[in-house]
Amino acid sequence: MAVNFFPDDWESISKEELSSARSRLAGFIEAVPDKNRELREQLEALEKIMMSTQNGILGSLRLIATMEQGTNKTAAKDVLDEFRKAHELMRQRLFILTIWRKFDYATADKVARRKAGEYLDADLAKVLEERDKREIKQSTEANKPDLIQVSLSTKITQDNNVTEQSNINDDHTEFIPGSIHQEKVREFWIKELKAGDWVLNVLEEGYIIPFTKAPAAYEEPNNASANKDPVFVHQAVTELATLGIIQFTKEKPLCVSPLTSGWIIEKKKSDQENDASQCKEYLGFIIDTDSMTVRLSEAKKQHTIQQVLKTIAYGPKPILAKELAGTLGKMVSTEPALGPVVIMAARAAYIELDAAAQGRGWSTFLTMSTESLNGLNFFVENFSDFDNSLIRSAATEISVLSIIGPPSSFMKSSFVSNHARTQEEKIWASDASGFATCAYSIKGEKLYYRGLLNEDEKRLSSGHRELLAVRKTLEYYQHTGATNNKATNIYWLTDSQNLTTFLTKGSGKRHIQKEIFEVMVLCKKLSLKIIPIHLLRDDPRIKLADDGSKTTDTDDWQIDDETFQKSNRRFNFTIDMFASDRNRKCEDFFQIFTAREQLALTHFRIHGTGRLLGFVRQYERLSKSPGN
Repeated sequence: MAVNFFPDDWESISKEELSSARSRLAGFIEAVPDKNRELREQLEALEKIMMSTQNGILGSLRLIATMEQGTNKTAAKDVLDEFRKAHELMRQRLFILTIWRKFDYATADKVARRKAGEYLDADLAKVLEERDKREIKQSTEANKPDLIQVSLSTKITQDNNVTEQSNINDDHTEFIPGSIHQEKVREFWIKELKAGDWVLNVLEEGYIIPFTKAPAAYEEPNNASANKDPVFVHQAVTELATLGIIQFTKEKPLCVSPLTSGWIIEKKKSDQENDASQCKEYLGFIIDTDSMTVRLSEAKKQHTIQQVLKTIAYGPKPILAKELAGTLGKMVSTEPALGPVVIMAARAAYIELDAAAQGRGWSTFLTMSTESLNGLNFFVENFSDFDNSLIRSAATEISVLSIIGPPSSFMKSSFVSNHARTQEEKIWASDASGFATCAYSIKGEKLYYRGLLNEDEKRLSSGHRELLAVRKTLEYYQHTGATNNKATNIYWLTDSQNLTTFLTKGSGKRHIQKEIFEVMVLCKKLSLKIIPIHLLRDDPRIKLADDGSKTTDTDDWQIDDETFQKSNRRFNFTIDMFASDRNRKCEDFFQIFTAREQLALTHFRIHGTGRLLGFVRQYERLSKSPGN
């Protein structure tokens, strides 16, 4: 597989992650051999312009976030779009060059031609694929060495470094090589293959470089790690010698490497005979291939919780950066069992740790903010609820089409990875514009929310406004008195890649991460799990939310309190027929925005005996018309 240095959502990753990706690319280019000079020059040129383009995109994002709405901001966004198109072309070019480096020029050229549309025809692509398979198979067969046949009455086979003889046809036999250190195999090389002393010596001792002059003796003192813990070193060396892994010698070797206190072989952790099972414990994780889940062992649970509680106990007191890093590392290491929620819970603390370490080094002290402590507490309080996640594999992928239904042409991804369906499921869609957010339910109980943004919220980035739509909708859902007795999946449809990243990985920006944490807390209170599904903005389900966020509801006015109270004393209204969540006068109401084309008469015919406020609204509408 070719290397993917920069992910699709690279704009939202942290500075540290971006720097790491760039370093990997630089190392990849550095490793290109001199014989591939042309490839190296193309990679170096592409790297320079790619870094400049990335810096331009990030700089444009920062600039646009500070600009007021207007012609200049629109022009800046157009420039940003051009930057992004150019960067995408560069990523595609980089992909082709990595194929050249990994395989050869011919393979890279073939992939480039297919991407250019030459092999877009499905039948032709299939034929070419079959042809490639045949060519590979023929090449493999041609390069496969012939079996050595000798006139022996015995067949030497190897099974776990043990050879045995069996009576077979006297005419010939096929030879399957065994270990050269075995007597019968060595005899075969001497008697049948007539191998000379040099060949036998290479097979037994390995190839010895023919120095013109023996190198001088070389010896280094033991490393500090070994000197600091001599008792452990002595015990470990003795155990290795007892197991036969090393041996003592009376003569000092020509070259002596330094001894380091580090990892040792732990035979107790290795499987023994008859240990086969569908449920195995490995590095503190219990991997169950029967249920396709992974959970934490009790020992790892307790050890992790105790370390996080110890860190929380610092409260407002300074903590050593190294110690906080160790705790966050412990938290994040549980992600295979607890899921991405642990990364988002630790994200605020990571942001503060990164700022402190970059500015003052790892030996500095820092004070954790309330957001950081809240994240650690959230981890401890909900640890057990999130434990037991699905194993990442093709077996735990679920088709997006099977979840949300057609059309499928607008789906950015075909599958939801390591995911399990629940009995209780909802499908919601949302969008945000420059002045409002909108969300509605496609599956589950009826929900429609539309909220206006204040002046500060209007100045936020588009991705942040999309996140606001999620939080505001969840708050509205909570205020309706909704309860979920069972864990419920919400498949959240969005056209924002940034929102998808926020809801699965968190954000390296502190103000956005604070919003994400509020969403996490709301989901926990409501027994909800959000699974974001990224769709193109032309999807009809997204367009409906988009229309709701951009349409101004000119009918969204309310009757004054004095008129309402006067009429209410007489009629005792229980349902407001033409209202919204912001101007309703009764607990029960009909949303104007979603029913703007319906006449009042339709509402008067609903079942029930509740007195209706609708006629007051219609009366007031008529009284304000010209000539009335």
